[in-house]
Amino acid sequence: REGKERYSALFDRSLVCIYVHDFEGNFLDANQACLNLVGYTRQEMHSIGFASLLGEDQLPMALQTLADILRTGRQKELTRYKVRKKDGDFVWVETEGSLLYRKGEPYGVQGIARDISEKKQAEESLRESEKRYRLLADNATDVIWTRDMNLRVTYVSPSITSLRGYSVEEVMAQTLEENI
Repeated sequence: REGKERYSALFDRSLVCIYVHDFEGNFLDANQACLNLVGYTRQEMHSIGFASLLGEDQLPMALQTLADILRTGRQKELTRYKVRKKDGDFVWVETEGSLLYRKGEPYGVQGIARDISEKKQAEESLRESEKRYRLLADNATDVIWTRDMNLRVTYVSPSITSLRGYSVEEVMAQTLEENI
């Protein structure tokens, strides 16, 4: 009884999403953090499956993850999904799951999901920034280069060829002494 109360308290009060689904992907339960994230009520969650929250392109990955959990008992790696909320917006989550047992027999999967939308947005912003930097550096008339902590060239702009006569590959292969 005490163990059941502790589990219930952990499930209900967790700040991360915790959910339970059967082997067909139908939700059996979800904690309040999960309900808040996707915008459904507990009763509504009982009538939907994870297929309705995922895009068609992500469903094969979810089914493969479920198959892996059934085979090994738990998810080996975190999985990222773009989840459709009730209001039509999307949220990115990172999930992991494991089998749940009743009387020694597996009956479902308990999963944990974390909202990583801000992390995904930051990653996308960084990619865009890197793309703009690369475009600027690759098209500059001056030579632009970067070095790592061991003073190896990590980037050199293509203008090195017209200004110094070296190919980018030649400069990248040179040591510091050869660059001076």
